[in-house]
Amino acid sequence: MRLLGWKLLLLSLVLTLLVKPIYSYSPEIEEETIIRYNPEGKNENVSIKSRFRNFPKAISKNDEEIGNQGIFWSLDVLGGLYVQKRATLLSVGEKCYIYMANETIEDIGQSTAINNCNYYRDEFDVVIYDKNIEFMGHPDGRIGDIDGDPKVTVLIVPLNGAGGVYLQKDDIPDSTYSNHREMVYIDSSMGERIGGLMTLMHEFNHLIWFNNEMDEGHFLLEGAAEFAIYYAGYLSTASNYRGINLTWHTNNFIDNHQRSLLSFHLNNRIPLSEEYGKAYLFMLYLVEQFGIDFLRNLVLTLPDGPLGIDSALNSSGYNVRFNEVFLNWITTCTIDNEIIANGIYGFNNVDFVVNSDEIVDNYPHQKKEMKHYPYGFHVKKLINPPDNFTFQITNPYPTHSLGISIAINDQNGWQVIKTTYSEIIETINIFISGKNINEAFILTTLISENTPDDFLDFINVGEESFYLLDYSIVEGHIQTTKMNCISIGFVLGFIVVLSIVRKRRNLKTIQLD
Repeated sequence: MRLLGWKLLLLSLVLTLLVKPIYSYSPEIEEETIIRYNPEGKNENVSIKSRFRNFPKAISKNDEEIGNQGIFWSLDVLGGLYVQKRATLLSVGEKCYIYMANETIEDIGQSTAINNCNYYRDEFDVVIYDKNIEFMGHPDGRIGDIDGDPKVTVLIVPLNGAGGVYLQKDDIPDSTYSNHREMVYIDSSMGERIGGLMTLMHEFNHLIWFNNEMDEGHFLLEGAAEFAIYYAGYLSTASNYRGINLTWHTNNFIDNHQRSLLSFHLNNRIPLSEEYGKAYLFMLYLVEQFGIDFLRNLVLTLPDGPLGIDSALNSSGYNVRFNEVFLNWITTCTIDNEIIANGIYGFNNVDFVVNSDEIVDNYPHQKKEMKHYPYGFHVKKLINPPDNFTFQITNPYPTHSLGISIAINDQNGWQVIKTTYSEIIETINIFISGKNINEAFILTTLISENTPDDFLDFINVGEESFYLLDYSIVEGHIQTTKMNCISIGFVLGFIVVLSIVRKRRNLKTIQLD
């Protein structure tokens, strides 16, 4: 288990009507930065002033009964302050305490306040708690129960800029602002709405994983939390999304699949919506292919990121590695056909495909300087290509291996060819042959030669390495010319120092609005 450190980072994002900031908190520094996101697109940076350091600790959980009052540390997102709020216990379930801020009770009235608290209590006891622990394990995890009480506290409180939040500090005994209990926060404005239940499901999922470890990659953390919303049945209607079990975030991933799966990309230190969409779809695919036991093993395994996926696959009895799974996933995101190849190229519970980066309908065809990010993918859709053609592309090796997946649809149906190139040649030529091909998809990606042993958890847009590859599509069969060195155009947008390349060993806070 790694120690806490680094400065606070609050990253946020919209989930339907919600905003989901994420941040980590370090009590050692005197001023930290919060990044806030509004659904209207107004972004602000504010500072958290640590001016409450001498305030007393939060209330004890001894003899908690309905009507009891206490003071909690909460968060004013817009104001950038940790603040203390007096709240009253209005509902007690088998698995939870539901507190509401006194100011909210005064605003909405006692009867409405009690109804709201009972609404969250009932759903937490019947759905949210049990559904999460089915695949995440016990909330105590490895870190343990900080207060010796198995019940989880839900505090309904004005967050002033967020719909919900989980603060890891509450599970840390020596944290300045700890409430010394397992708890999550729901904004008072959520009321009795499905969005509030989705928020609570998401944040409780984070509580469980962070009670096992504090340094997992966000593409897995957010993937599990978004998957939890699906697993609870909250996405089972089409609503205003593109389809059943899809979200606002997956809609944004349709046109934004080029950047790395392994990082959360930030714009002005705010995570992009598509990052949550890709994380959810990747986790959904993993569970559909390898079962819910795989996810249980992933939460418990010590390696992080891709190495953790390899470890969990091995523990679940699968002889497959991350790179192969990644190529299968990007192919699934492109054709979503669960009928072929025993279903490895299709989603079972969603209908989803990304939009192509380029549509080709004239041959021969060539394109120069196509941007490629490591562990992102670039999609070329070919309409009525020749029945015999060669796809030629410049080779990025040894900087990266080139992963290619080609799916063709001809008179015999769909066929998929996947290949990884890790050799020093100037160009890579792939000859494709079919009968009456009506369409084909060529996916290209940069990957490591083996499972990557590191990843960048957060990276600003424009600061990620990318490479410019030239490709062409010509009729007939062209042989590859071998050379002693490779020639490749590339742009290195950002050189990352070693301390940043290493995964953030910090205290993470997850916020969902």
